[in-house]
Formats: sequence, structure tokens, C-alpha cells
Amino acid sequence: MKYAERFGMVPQSWWGNTVTEMLNDLAHPMRRSGYYELPRMLVRETDNGYELRAALPGYDPESIQAEVTGDFLTLRAERKAVEPAEKTRCIHRERRAEHVEETIQLPARVDAAKVQARYADGILTITLPRETPAAPENIRITIER
Repeated sequence: MKYAERFGMVPQSWWGNTVTEMLNDLAHPMRRSGYYELPRMLVRETDNGYELRAALPGYDPESIQAEVTGDFLTLRAERKAVEPAEKTRCIHRERRAEHVEETIQLPARVDAAKVQARYADGILTITLPRETPAAPENIRITIER
């Protein structure tokens, strides 16, 4: 038996993955139930802001909601569960989630009025332009004598 195994020390990758899974389960208790799932997302920086891509196969675009509040983006989607016929037996199922929800913090505030979204081939693409800072105003102050 190796020293690390004998005294309960485990490789960092295993420990990190285990702790991450535990924290995810605590933060999202319904995640493992099959009803609730986190969507697979990619957020990348562009010249004008950010672009988010979320994999939501099988969801109706009408059931997808995206909200921007300050520098937070919340994504929600729901779909009806497809149950096999009564006399059939399901051998393997990977997509059970009927509800996906995730809130992420963006690196900077975005201009909520200019956010655009497109859903095609099961991929939701949201373009989030950065908020342009307001130009400072020069105010002349008169000094009384």
C-alpha cells in the first residue's frame, strides 16, 4: 500500500472532482433526481462582449427563458417528460431532465437592451454586448465671491 493511500491522502484530481461534485449536489439538491439538470454551457469573450452557448437539445424555444440582471445571467428551460409506452421497457436513457436552470456571473456588466438570442439545432446562442461606460460630464462650478 502506498503512503498516500494508507494515510487517506488521495491525488488532487480525484479529491478536486469529488469535492466539486459534493458542492454541486449541495447547491443543486434536485440535480441528481433526474428532474433537474445543469445545462452544458460555454461562455467566451468576444470583441464586443460575451457569447454564451448552451446545449438544450429537445427543448421548445418557447419554453426557454434567459434573464440578465446586472452582471448575472439566468437560464431556464422546461420540457415534458417522454415516458415509454406502458408495455415497453426502457433499456438506456441519458436525457431525463425536464427542467434546466443555471445562473452564472459574467466578468462585467452587459447592455441588457442589446442582448440577442438564437436557438438552432438544440444550441442556444446568446450574444451579450458589454455595457459602455457613461462618459463623464464636465460641470462648470461657479465660485461666489
